[in-house]
Amino acid sequence: MRSRTGVAAALATLLFAIALQAQESRGTILGRVTDASGAVVPTADVKAVSVATGVTVTAQTNESGNYSLPFLVAGFYTVSAEANGFKKFVRENVQVRVNDRVEVNMEMVLGSVSEQVEVTATTPLLATADASLGQVVDERRVLELLPTQLTAEQIATRLFVSTNTVKSHLRHLYAKLGVTNRTAAVERARELCLLASPGD
Repeated sequence: MRSRTGVAAALATLLFAIALQAQESRGTILGRVTDASGAVVPTADVKAVSVATGVTVTAQTNESGNYSLPFLVAGFYTVSAEANGFKKFVRENVQVRVNDRVEVNMEMVLGSVSEQVEVTATTPLLATADASLGQVVDERRVLELLPTQLTAEQIATRLFVSTNTVKSHLRHLYAKLGVTNRTAAVERARELCLLASPGD
């Protein structure tokens, strides 16, 4: 009788360990859904669709506007959000890597849900985990802060990552855009419609 109990316990432990390992080999997309004024949008329907397989994972924002889409297989995803009174928000080419926690914050625009606001990038997003905080930052978030007067150190503080992570993203962005400095990067990004022009 004891041997059967011991075998059952060992088997249960093994199955738990396998399940845990499978979960850790996947990533998560998370973030907050807000409107143009910055107010949170609760009960918005958020969806991530795998570009490779078409598999869909869904969630709903909580009262704070936050959502989480866990246990995603590594790959590229199209992330969308829908809520009554707002246009559908769609962001393409969101890359999830093993153990990534990729933050995708979405700003909803007033309108009909049959209309769509689409955010696309000409190059795939690069998400990098900062080991000290386990926080994820992507090039897009760094790019969005380039027009500000913030230094690399201030950007790092705002994004909760190391200064070296920000500097690495800046070098990579400059190379992608074919420029050598911040001012030229902002101008080139605006030409490519990756950043809004002043007054837009």
